[in-house]
This record gives sequence, C-alpha cells and structure tokens, in this order.
Amino acid sequence: MLDVKFSTNEDTHHCDAVLEGKWIVFTCSQCLDYRRKMHQETGEMITESTGNPEILHQGFYVQPRLQNFDASLS
Repeated sequence: MLDVKFSTNEDTHHCDAVLEGKWIVFTCSQCLDYRRKMHQETGEMITESTGNPEILHQGFYVQPRLQNFDASLS
C-alpha cells in the first residue's frame, strides 16, 4: 500500500487513486481541478493541477489484487 500526503494544513480532502499505465493518479472529488500523479517505479511526481493549495490532499493506492487480501484482514 502506498500512502501519500501532499501538504501540512488541517483542512483535509481524501483523494481517490487509480492506476493509469505506470502512473498512480490521485484526484479529489471535492476539488474537481485537482490531479497529481506519481510514477510507481521511479517515484517521479507530476502535478497537473493542484486545486486549492490551502487544503491537504491525501490518498493511498491499493493494487487490485491486494484489495481482497486487505478486506480479509478486517
């Protein structure tokens, strides 16, 4: 599991993450213009749109094959 935090402010939005090729793409359902992506092999981070810079955007990506494993631990 990859857990990424992008700011240090107290206002927090939880991002959704999907895999697009080799990139993990984070988007925010509350900030429709927010989009940040990270290359899963190199760690390169690209911010395509930051949304509101006063808001902490955080999210994590779980590989699909691990989702069932994670649920079985609950």
